[in-house]
Formats: sequence, structure tokens, C-alpha cells
Amino acid sequence: MHKGPILRLAILLALTTAFCHPVGSQETGVLYLDSGSLSRLAASCTTATHWRYHGGDDPAYADPGFDDSGWEVRATVVDASEWSKRESCGPDWYRLHLRVDSSLWGRPVGIAYAIAGAAEVFLNGEPLFGLGRVGTSAETEETWFTDRGIPKSIEFSDTRDQILAVRFSAADPRLPDIAEGGIGYILHAVPLAESTNDAVNKMIAGSRQHVFLAGVTLSLALLHTLMFFLYRRFKENIYFALFTFGCAGLAVAPAQTINLPEIESFFVFTLVLKLSMVVCVLSALAVLYSLFYGRFPRQYWLFVSAGVVMAVFSGSISRTWFYAFTAIAFVELTRITVRAMVTRERMAWVIGAGFMTFIIASAWQMLSDVGVVPRVDLGVEVYLIGIMALLLSLSLYLAIRYAETSRSLEDKAALEKAHAELEEAHRDLHDTQAQLIQSEKMASLGQLVAGVAHEINNPIGAISSMNNTLTKAVDRLKEQLTASASVGESDTAGDTSKMLAAIDDANKVISSGTERVTDIVSRLRSFARLDEAELKRVDIHECLEDTLALIRHELKHNITVLREYADLPEISCFPKRLNQVLLNILINARQAIEGKGEIRISTGGVGEGQVFVAIEDTGPGIPPANLDKIFDPGFTTKGAGIGTGLGLSICYQIIKDHRGDIRVESELGRGTKFTVILPVDLEKRIDIRRP
Repeated sequence: MHKGPILRLAILLALTTAFCHPVGSQETGVLYLDSGSLSRLAASCTTATHWRYHGGDDPAYADPGFDDSGWEVRATVVDASEWSKRESCGPDWYRLHLRVDSSLWGRPVGIAYAIAGAAEVFLNGEPLFGLGRVGTSAETEETWFTDRGIPKSIEFSDTRDQILAVRFSAADPRLPDIAEGGIGYILHAVPLAESTNDAVNKMIAGSRQHVFLAGVTLSLALLHTLMFFLYRRFKENIYFALFTFGCAGLAVAPAQTINLPEIESFFVFTLVLKLSMVVCVLSALAVLYSLFYGRFPRQYWLFVSAGVVMAVFSGSISRTWFYAFTAIAFVELTRITVRAMVTRERMAWVIGAGFMTFIIASAWQMLSDVGVVPRVDLGVEVYLIGIMALLLSLSLYLAIRYAETSRSLEDKAALEKAHAELEEAHRDLHDTQAQLIQSEKMASLGQLVAGVAHEINNPIGAISSMNNTLTKAVDRLKEQLTASASVGESDTAGDTSKMLAAIDDANKVISSGTERVTDIVSRLRSFARLDEAELKRVDIHECLEDTLALIRHELKHNITVLREYADLPEISCFPKRLNQVLLNILINARQAIEGKGEIRISTGGVGEGQVFVAIEDTGPGIPPANLDKIFDPGFTTKGAGIGTGLGLSICYQIIKDHRGDIRVESELGRGTKFTVILPVDLEKRIDIRRP
């Protein structure tokens, strides 16, 4: 991770200074350069120890003929704490006396640099290049902060002694807080082609690596965000998505603080780096706590509190504190992972493998940066391999857990579906059972009605027969008595005439009663329709009248029946079942009326090929809350011992079997209206031929 633009070169300078000067071959304040020294790392670093320094600003200081013998010989890098004590932050001047071998005359040479500040570089009094813009204040200065600048090209003149002069300033007050390696600059000469190509290639390779890592992390973030929205109960996916977003920031920010030397860019991406570290720490802890604890323990909220405070004040808190915060969290993450592996949590070894790879790769990267261990050329920075291993291990673990959860949900869904089907079958069985019970009742009623009709019909037939015989006998008796009266038996004839008149009146009453009983029997036989179980055409008005005749004794005292019949064609139906519907609705209407009231029966056509029968009462009405349940099996408002709650449910099913519809309208205090809609051509709709 980026630790300051001069830190690496300062470390390298300390390690190699002892090898920079062949003893007795160089004089103080002069740097010797030849073609061989450019290929040696030590020669490249010694430029920081041969400079002559003078405070103040004068363009004449760039002149190669200027006498600087009285200037102080010192390094170009000053400790940040010492720099902050200075009254003036520049511009100051540095001069370096070069003893250039003729092998380098006229040959392009690369000048690599690291800088924390701003500088203008001159060779033999001529300006070479600028690093930022030198100024007397933060407003006029353009500060640079980098240690990996692409080498600048210079060309030495054909003279042995040459002067490299640098005008330097560091006026930005923020520099002492971020320049951990010191404030100043380092220039070192290297072969141009090699250095430039190497720097460019490294920069391109580094950018590609960081862009690739950022792309992978963002892809994983989007993938696990989508997985979270598909199944929100698996919250680990959104925690991991936040973690990968943070990793994307960690991938982009260090590269940008190196590639963009302007200090403003450095501060922006340093802020991104700090916030990304906090997001990574808190989301990684959230993932592992959620996976292996199933909850957030108390210590997690301590991390959250510290992270929020650091994020809010990230602009004024040193990166060292963020590194310390990350290190402590890293210890906790390791503890959680080791605990999960020891307790043999399912698939914990996957995360453990990723963490071990990350630890080894990160440690090797840090040690190789300071020269403790050799660099390993894998074509990619080692720590990036560690981050990738950690990301992939966590993603693999979450994917496995997500797949297991999905299978569990599928099994649960299958069980719920089977349970729903079982409940549906149970309801169907209950409905069928209720219909069978009602059908059995109606069948028994039909048989009872048929039996009663048969039993009544026999004596009625005998009475009718005897009435005919009596009528004929009385007629013959009248003829004989009339003949006797003509011969003079007047008194006896008068008495006989009175007796005959009484017999004649009785005979009329017997005849009238016989006709009425015969009509009742006919209605009973028509309602029962034991011979009409198959589909046939009937007059719907006849069905209504048959049903009304059956319950006439219920209606004749307090109920007025109003009929509004339209001229309708015969309809196809199952007469016995349709009579059952009409009977149930009429009985319900009668029972709904307390005292006197009216039942209005109306019929008519509905569009093409349909008729309706509407039965409306003047009862108290049905509460709105009960209207949706009125056709449910077992639902009743009649109270215990009065209704079973099966009548309207069976009516609903019968009408549906007739490919019709039954509707209910009710208003409290005004009454209820049932409307039955039936097709005229049922035989066509259910593909049954009439016999």
C-alpha cells in the first residue's frame, strides 16, 4: 500500500549508501557519472547526498558559473516535522556538480524522480522540466506528491563539469501530515530507454492489474447484490457485496495516488482509500459474524462505532490509525475463521484457505517491498493474488450456501404445494360429503313424497270412483222419485227432494276435495321427479310452481308471493337438482322473514342463450362481512339446531354444474336477493344428448 512518495527511495538510499563511492576516487559535493554507473542501483541513489543547498530565491542560482562554494552540502529530503518548523517554505535552491564521462556526452539519459513539493530542474542554466509549479504560497504552488514518475529525458553537453540546479518549494500546509518519508525530492540518473520503458510498462501493468481487480470486485458486488434481492433472507450476500465494493476502492485508490502526482488527487484518493478500508473491515466482519454466529455480537458494534468516527473525521485522521484499525479487525477476522474451522463449521475450510493465501501474499509483498525477501515475478503483484483468493473463497462459500438454501426452499415449496393440494382435496372431500348427505336427504325426501303421493292416491282413487258411482246412483234415484211424484205422492216427494239436494251438495264437496288432493299429489310427484334424473327440457315456471306448492303451508298465512314471470323458452336442466336449489332458496327466504312479508319471484332473459330467476325477500338482510362466506360449506347464520350450513353450498355447486351462476345482493334492513342464471342449451355446453 502507498506509504509516501519518498519512503521507498529513502529506505533504498540507507541500504546502499555504503556502496556508492569508490574510496578515494571522488571529492565531496561532486557526483561522477559514466556509462557503467548508470547500470548500478547504488549510483542512482547517491544523488541525494551530493547537493549543495541555499535558502532564498534568485534566478542566478541556475547559472553554471555561479559560485556556490559557501553553500551547505545536504540531502534533498527533510523530515516532515523539521520542515513544518521553518518560517519559509521556499522557493529554495539546490545545486549538484556533475563530473560527466565523455561516454555520456550527447547521449540521452533518463532522470527518474520522487517528490513531495514542487520543483523546476535546470541543466547548465537551461530549464529541463518542471514537477508541479513552484510558488511562494499554497495558492500559487501546484504541489506534486509521487514516487513513481516516468523518467524525464536529458542530454549532457560535451563538457566534463556540468551543473544540475533545482528550484524547490513546499508551501502546502498539508504536506507535513502526509509526507511520511519526508519533504523534498530525489533525482537519479538511469539509462533512458530502459528506465522509460520499464516505468511505462510497470505503470501500464500496474494499472491493468488494479483495473482488473476493480472489475472483478465490482462484478462480484453486482452478482451478490442481485442474489440478495432474489432472496432477501440470506443477508450475507449484501454484506459481501459491500465488502467487494470496498475492495474495488482499495484497488483503485492506491494506483491513482501513484499515477496522479497532483496533491489534490492524492487527497481525494487517500480519502477513498480510508473509507474503503472502513467499509471492507465492517462488511467483512458482518459476513463472518452472520455466517458463523448468526448474529452481531457486542464487539462488532464497537468496531462499527470506531469505524463511523474514523469515517466522519477521515480527513484529519492519519492513515496510520486506519492501518491500526484494519490490523485489529484482521486479528478478529482470523479468530472467527479459526474458530469456525476448529468447530468444524460447514465449508469453513473454504474461507480459511482464502484467508491463509491472503495472509501469506500480503506478508510477502510487504517484506519484498523493504528488501527482506526477494520479489517474485508472477506477472502480477503478490498482494493482488491474496485479495483475489480471499474474494473468491468468500464468494464460493456464499454461492454454496445460497445453493443449499435454494434447494431447501425448493423442498419447502414442494411440501407447501403438497400441503395445499392435500387441503384442497380435503375441502373437495368435505364438499362432496356434504353434497352426498344433502343428496341423500333429498333422495329420502323424494321417496317420502312419492310414497305419500302413492298412499294418498290410492284412497283418493277409491273416493273418486265411489263418488262417480254415488253420482250415477243418485241420478237414477232422482229419475225414479220424479216418476213416483207424478202419481200423487207429493209430501214424500218433497222430503225426498231435500235429501237428494243434500246428497248432491255433499257430492260436490267430495268432488272438489278430490280434485284438490289430486292436484297436490300431482305437484308432489312433479317435484320428486324420480323418473327425471337425466337431462331434459322443462318450463322453469313449472319448477317454481311445483316448489311453491310443496311449501304452501309455510307461506299461506303471513307471506305474500309476488310473481313477475317473463315469456321464456324451456331450458335444459336436471329437474330434480334444480328443484332442490329453488326449494333451498325459497325456504331460506321464508325463514328470513319474521312475521308478515313478501317474496318476489321474477324471471327473464340474460343476453343470448341465458335466463335468470330472481328470488327476493323482505327480511333483515345479510351483514356485508358475511356475503363472501355465504356459499362456504358449513357457514350458517340460523343458529344451532336450525341450519347445517350446507344448503347454499350445495346450491352453488349445482348451479356451477349447470354451467350457470348464482349471485347474492343484500342490504341490511331491506332484504336479500338471490339471482340464479342458467343457460338454455345446457346439453350443448356439457356435450350430453337429451334422450
